[in-house]
Amino acid sequence: FIFILYPFAKIMQFIVNSLIQVSKNKYRKIDLISATEELRAFIELHNQDGSIAKEDKDMLESILDLSETEVNAIMTHRKNMFMVDADGDNKTIIENIVKSPFTRIPIWKESKDNIIGVLHVKDILKAEMYSTKNIDEIDFLKLATKPWFIPEGTNLRDQLLAFRNERSHFAVVVDEYGS
Repeated sequence: FIFILYPFAKIMQFIVNSLIQVSKNKYRKIDLISATEELRAFIELHNQDGSIAKEDKDMLESILDLSETEVNAIMTHRKNMFMVDADGDNKTIIENIVKSPFTRIPIWKESKDNIIGVLHVKDILKAEMYSTKNIDEIDFLKLATKPWFIPEGTNLRDQLLAFRNERSHFAVVVDEYGS
């Protein structure tokens, strides 16, 4: 009896497992959509009550849109970036860095499109403080970390997760032409 019904049992088991997989994937997508919509409705409800300020409402809604927004929507364009020339003299570089409000500064060589590293102000201070060398002898290229280049089409949610995984706070966005 077992020998005769074994093929039928295997076919039925395959059909049932296939249906379960299809329904799991279908309901998982529905749950994600409904959870996001439920959060949006919750935010809107509290906004109408007046218990959430408009700035907080906008911030919370923007968090829900992270996977739909690309990094090129929030990046600082290279024309507006503060960068230092690797070929400049050290005193000028230090003076410019001190005037800058940034702690991570791209360093370029030959062309502003050729970013060869990222200087961290903390590393410069350590080098200056603990070095027995004169400030003109400090090699900024050795202090610079390797730049992390990312494509401009990356969505913000994925990039924030990548920042967390890499334990990094700075990336250089590259367009499809490598600029």
